[in-house]
Amino acid sequence: MVLALLGAYITARILIKLKIFKPKQMVNSTYIEPVKDFFNRYGTSVAMLLLAVIGLYRVSDIVLGVMAIFSTKI
Repeated sequence: MVLALLGAYITARILIKLKIFKPKQMVNSTYIEPVKDFFNRYGTSVAMLLLAVIGLYRVSDIVLGVMAIFSTKI
């Protein structure tokens, strides 16, 4: 496991030094741009409402998953 992580680290460092892999550009295109696009498409208020609905749905899903052990004992 350690050797695999070390190999991945060394490979990443080599790709960065050779300027094949640009970390700032990759982070921007992977994480920041999709969030900007989501808020631009739906507007701030609708996007926040959608995220709140998804979050509330996930909370109930997580809580019911924890309570599932009680239904198997009945």
